[in-house]
Amino acid sequence: MAAVSFAAALFLSGGCAAPGAFRHAGHGAPFVPSNIVGDDRLPDEIRRVVLLPMHGRGVAPSDTVRELDAVFATALQREQRFEVVVLSREQCLRRFRAESFASTEYLPRNLMDVLRDEWGADAVMFVDLTAFEPNRPLVLGVRAKLAKVDDMRMVWAFDTIYSAADPAIAAGARRHAADTRRGGGPVNLDAGVLLSPSRFGGYVAETTFATLPAR
Repeated sequence: MAAVSFAAALFLSGGCAAPGAFRHAGHGAPFVPSNIVGDDRLPDEIRRVVLLPMHGRGVAPSDTVRELDAVFATALQREQRFEVVVLSREQCLRRFRAESFASTEYLPRNLMDVLRDEWGADAVMFVDLTAFEPNRPLVLGVRAKLAKVDDMRMVWAFDTIYSAADPAIAAGARRHAADTRRGGGPVNLDAGVLLSPSRFGGYVAETTFATLPAR
């Protein structure tokens, strides 16, 4: 199958995030991801974005990755930066003969054209699961990239590992769980989020996409 190197194209169009690692914030301070590159503001022409299925092959069980698909789609839609079109694994497999694509691998040469012509996409969002540890402390690594479909220019790239061993991340995840469940409350009542990949993933996804360029 004819393919293009998306990683190379992104590098040539402005670079990509270096390998991520979680950062300890001071006790009581919120965790703020720092391994991010991209535009200061979203280009005006980006109005519709296709979110591809999360790529987690060889990193986590397929059931876990599928659960995280829905979690990340919800978080991206809540940002309301643009219209989000969620491409299912079944659609991806039927149209491109693969359930998902890593942002660092070779892609079908017609991927961008198809996303533009069939789904009306102005840009595409890739999300890779780069690390997963289901036992204590829970760990999720995320690499995400937003690129325009017309010229494959990278608009935003993110690469971070979230570990529940980081007190700032653990506190943020508990707060997110409390806010999601009942509109706020004592964070110590939601410690179960640190044991659930999908619930912890909700915090991870929200924190990740909050770093997208402003509209």
